[in-house]
Parts: sequence; structure tokens; C-alpha cells
Amino acid sequence: MDKQRQLAVEDEGARAEAHYRELFENASDLVYTHDLEGRITSVNKAAERIAGYSREEALQMSIWQLLAPESCELAREMIRRELGGTSQITFEVTLLTKDHRRVALEIGTRLLFRRGVPVGVQGIARDITERKRAEVLERDRNHVLELVAGNAPLERVLSRLSKMLEAQFAGTLCSVLLHRGSRFVLGAAPSLPVAFAEALERAQADPCCAPL
Repeated sequence: MDKQRQLAVEDEGARAEAHYRELFENASDLVYTHDLEGRITSVNKAAERIAGYSREEALQMSIWQLLAPESCELAREMIRRELGGTSQITFEVTLLTKDHRRVALEIGTRLLFRRGVPVGVQGIARDITERKRAEVLERDRNHVLELVAGNAPLERVLSRLSKMLEAQFAGTLCSVLLHRGSRFVLGAAPSLPVAFAEALERAQADPCCAPL
């Protein structure tokens, strides 16, 4: 009977392990583990899809290679806090993907233990890029409306609008040209190189652009 109970316990443990592995692999959120030095020890399919690295590539990397520089110190601080006794922690970081995109992640982490000693970290991360973009858009839109309501100079309003568009479309530089008689006047170009902005301002307006 003792042997049968032992086999039953082992069988139940194997089923639980298989169930956990299935949940880990098929979770819609990015799930990963790393050791206390940051070396990645496991990733799920969502992590491969979001980061763009295969499992084999990821297991040769550390989380410090995947996080934007401004996020690395925050992640290190969260590990230090957990090692100091803080329970599961949630924070936001920016992931750098293989194709050079920036993905905003909301991460919940917990320590992993072996024989009572912490040996690593498990993280579950949700892609919140669209949510963050919407938050930035709402903030910038309100700022523009405040400038207009406060009779701010047109150049300042146009500059804020240009920045708003650049924030929404990564890699885009925005400029606004105003049509004045036979020429264009640069209304705003907050991020353009000076030489390029000056060249735009010297451009002559086509007669067909003249106002009716």
C-alpha cells in the first residue's frame, strides 16, 4: 500500500508539473526566469514573440541586454528589494526587441528558492505599449488645449503639436510650414537639424499653392 501511495503521489506531481508547463508555454503574457545575476534561464512562447529572439538566443542572454538602459537600474533595485524581504513587486520597464522596437512592459516578479535559498527570479510581463501611448496622447492633447486656451504664441502651440506627433510615431520628425505669400515660413520643427530646418524655410511656394 505504501508503494501504491508513493506512485500515486509521484503521478500527481508529474501531472501538476505538466499542467504548469502547459500554462507557462501558452500564457498570453511574457513569462521568464533568470538567476540572480540576470542570466535568463527560461522563456515562454509569448516572450519569443514579443522580444523577437528565439528561445535558444534568449537563453544565451541576460535581462540587462534586453532592457533599455534607463530600465536596468530600476530592475536591479527591484531585485534588491525582494532579496531584502519585500513581497512580490510590480513595476514598469522598457524592453528592446531584436528589431529595435521599444515595448513597454508591466512586470510582476517573485523570487525563486532552492532549499530555502533564493536562486533566481520569475517574472510575468504584460505588453502595455498601447496603453502608455494612449496616456501620452491624452496628456499631450490636454497640454495643447491648455496652450490654445491660454493664448500661447502660435509657434509654441505648433511645436507642442509636432512633439505630440513624434511621440506617437516612433522615428518620425515633424515640421509645420506656414504659407506666407510667395514663400514658406517654418512654424515649428523642434527636432529637425538646424541646417535642414533652414533649407525648408528657404523653399519657395509654388504659385498653385496661393490661397484663393
